[in-house]
Amino acid sequence: MKTIILLLIAAAPMFGQWSKTTWGMSAAEVAAVASDRVDVAGLPFRVEFTHDKTGGLERVKLHFLAKIPADGPGCRADIYKLLVDKYGEPEFVTPDHTSRLYDNKEWLTPSTRIVMSRLFCSVEYSKRINTEEL
Repeated sequence: MKTIILLLIAAAPMFGQWSKTTWGMSAAEVAAVASDRVDVAGLPFRVEFTHDKTGGLERVKLHFLAKIPADGPGCRADIYKLLVDKYGEPEFVTPDHTSRLYDNKEWLTPSTRIVMSRLFCSVEYSKRINTEEL
């Protein structure tokens, strides 16, 4: 199993024990090492774990818990910077036609797809499917 790589190595202690999860873990295994709340760069997030039909962990999503100020980027800028520092510029951008501030950004690693929704200040890590196995 591949370890989920999360945001910034220097920020790893902020993630707590849930960063020890791996793709394919059962709900019981995740619960034994993970928390459903975390602070990233001093910002509060709820952590949602999703399992596939076989019961294996396939997605981890961070949901920002505070209200996002309408007059500034707040969480968006901080989390986006952490992601860019860790993974480089996004590989894909899904434009929001009302404002570039809200574009979705996407990074790919060999085992993980990372998507940041700048509108909701959420980050989703999902297991990449190996197309050679299909």
